[in-house]
Amino acid sequence: MKKIFFVIIFILLLISECLSKKYKKNGKPLKNPPPYAGKYSKISVYVKKEFRQNVKAILDDISKNSCLNFNLPSKKINRKSGINIYETKGNNYLKISYNKKTPTTLKLQKYIFKNRTKLAFQIGRALGMIPEISRPDRDKYVTINWKNIRSSHKKYYQMTKYNYSYYTTLKLQKHIFKNRTKLAFQIGRALGMIPEISRPDRDRYVTINWKNIKSSSEKYYQKTTYNYSYYPNVEFDFGSIMLVDPLFGSSNGKPTYTYNRYAFQAEEESQKIYDPNHIFSYNDVKFLNGMYCRKKCKKNYCKNGGFPGKNCKCICPFHFEGEKCEIPKKSTGDCLQTKEYTATYDLKFIQYKGKTGKCNYVIWIYRIVVTEVQLALQFVKVRKH
Repeated sequence: MKKIFFVIIFILLLISECLSKKYKKNGKPLKNPPPYAGKYSKISVYVKKEFRQNVKAILDDISKNSCLNFNLPSKKINRKSGINIYETKGNNYLKISYNKKTPTTLKLQKYIFKNRTKLAFQIGRALGMIPEISRPDRDKYVTINWKNIRSSHKKYYQMTKYNYSYYTTLKLQKHIFKNRTKLAFQIGRALGMIPEISRPDRDRYVTINWKNIKSSSEKYYQKTTYNYSYYPNVEFDFGSIMLVDPLFGSSNGKPTYTYNRYAFQAEEESQKIYDPNHIFSYNDVKFLNGMYCRKKCKKNYCKNGGFPGKNCKCICPFHFEGEKCEIPKKSTGDCLQTKEYTATYDLKFIQYKGKTGKCNYVIWIYRIVVTEVQLALQFVKVRKH
């Protein structure tokens, strides 16, 4: 029986001014989310009974790690804010309402309700999230292969622009309701989430291959022009539910975008990273919390990328813990005896062999010694004789 061992290696930047440094806000206005919930109210989401369990699982995942709360009424929403999710035999469809007396409409194909990733992506869109491939900064991260994209899908690769309209439109086919991933994406859209590919800084991480994108999908790869960064220094999230598949809108079966920094893309058939344990990534939940809940807490005291969640208590990244996320998580099980290392100019190796625990290692970095740390993980397969 094969075992899967997890090793978490992370870097702590120990610069005295780093934690106290003030964040310089972007001059562009933050996009206001749809008016689904007031200060203490819940967001109403209607979906028929057949698909309610999958949708509820995604909404519960969001609620668990943010200030957002949801209720699923048995009747469709009328004359008030909320999200109505329907099955459709036509194209997927989203119409986001910014009117307090009109609900958002999300129509999904049936297969999406069965795919957790696609369903989460759609829910993210409904919540106001922007697909990563449409970020204005996406060219820093990916290259769009336009020649590989079908003309009908190029609109999906266009960078997002700030939309002041009270309505945004999206229709979903029936199969989406059975795909939890696709359904989550559509719900995210209805909530106002932004696809990662639309980030203004995306070009640092991906290259858009415009020649591979259908002309009809190019709009989905356009960068957004407004400031979506509710928290500073959030890296491009390759595991985001709002990062579209690299074949989305492809006109020739070739990737519509490629990663700029990582060598594994040449070894893997699919470049998108999926976490089987979560529907929305940590940064996805952090984005939603920033969009809807950032004014509920007077100040963010959380460190190391943490953010205030329910009751203004810090929600920490997986490798930190403590009241303010200030403590690296302790290793458990069989790990290397040395848990902390200091980066220097000299090349150093950490040999990790035969360890079976869940291990956390800290690499301390001092600015007076180094300005950059390069970390390479090499996995060697051992043949049994």
